[in-house]
Amino acid sequence: TLKGTDYITDRFPSVFKSDKWGWIEENVEKYGPFGVVLTSAAPIVLHPVILFAMLAKMNTAVLVGCIFVGRVLKYSIMAQCALTAPGMLRYFGGKKLVDVAKKES
Repeated sequence: TLKGTDYITDRFPSVFKSDKWGWIEENVEKYGPFGVVLTSAAPIVLHPVILFAMLAKMNTAVLVGCIFVGRVLKYSIMAQCALTAPGMLRYFGGKKLVDVAKKES
């Protein structure tokens, strides 16, 4: 039995023989790493990105590296937002909460 990307290519051969698939492979080769980093930084699941990257024969090490960079970027931004959020509350009527938080720390 076929598994993984072989199953997909065997199940849908017309897709992979079309001109559009050649265009997709070309674009994954040119812009794939940048696109994977951006997608990895977004709040969405990565399964479709991984599937298309593997079907378009993107290097696995490059794919994993780009996902890592994108996730580090995503969680760095989220951490910065979490750190600055209490201070931003004063602009949204939360001055009392900020004062309480300062007294407790």
